[in-house]
Amino acid sequence: MMEKELLNCYKEIDYLRDQLIFRSKEVNYLNEHLHDLEFKLAESRNLEEEVNSLRDELCMSKSEHLLLLQELESKEIELQCSSLTLEKLEETISSLTLESLCEIESMKLDITALEQALFDAMKIQEESIQEKDQLKGIIEESQFQSQRAKENVKYIEKQNEDLREKFTASEKSIKDFFQSTKERLESEDEQPLNAMCFFAELSHVLPVSNEVRNCFDAIMKKLELSQNVNLIDKVEGMGKQIHQHEDVVKQLKEELKQEKLKAKEEAEDLTQEMAELRYKMTCLLDEERNRRVCIEQASLQRISELEAQIKRDVKKPASNEMLPLPGL
Repeated sequence: MMEKELLNCYKEIDYLRDQLIFRSKEVNYLNEHLHDLEFKLAESRNLEEEVNSLRDELCMSKSEHLLLLQELESKEIELQCSSLTLEKLEETISSLTLESLCEIESMKLDITALEQALFDAMKIQEESIQEKDQLKGIIEESQFQSQRAKENVKYIEKQNEDLREKFTASEKSIKDFFQSTKERLESEDEQPLNAMCFFAELSHVLPVSNEVRNCFDAIMKKLELSQNVNLIDKVEGMGKQIHQHEDVVKQLKEELKQEKLKAKEEAEDLTQEMAELRYKMTCLLDEERNRRVCIEQASLQRISELEAQIKRDVKKPASNEMLPLPGL
């Protein structure tokens, strides 16, 4: 629009210059014609009225010449104003374009940072998934060990119950056997106790190995069974050892129960940690997604504002500073 107006101004200036030249030629022609008329007037007084009319035309031509000069000056001033306005608009557009480019580069950097943050978040998510798989394997292993521990506990409880029943029956039989043996030892009418007979009777209530049999036979050869009370104490000591073994079994059972509870607590802690980690990762991804959407919306809004401002800056000087061309 401005360029068209400038071209019109240039054309009008050329037209005025042509008119000025034409008028100048016309003035020269009139001057020459005036001289001719004066010369003719000198020759003839009848041409005086024509000379006066020509003088009037000359005055009018001079007036038109002055008007054309003033109009030419006004057009030159308008042309200068238009040039200044155009320069200002170009500077404004350049500054706005530079500002827009700077903001676009800043937005690109922000988007790059967001992409890097998203990449880091995805990497953390992958690591968390790997850790989750590892923890899942640990939990499965713990559950498998816990299941095996339960089976072992059941097996040990069953064995313990069988041993308890056998021990109760054996303890009763041993007490009866020891009581009868003690009565035989204390009785003076009874014959001395033979080791073979002792083991024959003992084998009915409690199995005895060959090593125990040989050791007991060696002891019986050195000591008289009728006067040896320490043997009874030793047999009672064996009963105490059986009780001690039962206590050890109970202790092992208690330790196994504690290990089972500990494994269960560790599995619950791992499950809770995985749930917390999953919640944190979800929150982090939501925050990054919302932040990226906000930045994109702000960028689009800012670009729209800059485009609207550029359009207003281009239209406003063109409507306020350009003057209409007179005489067109």
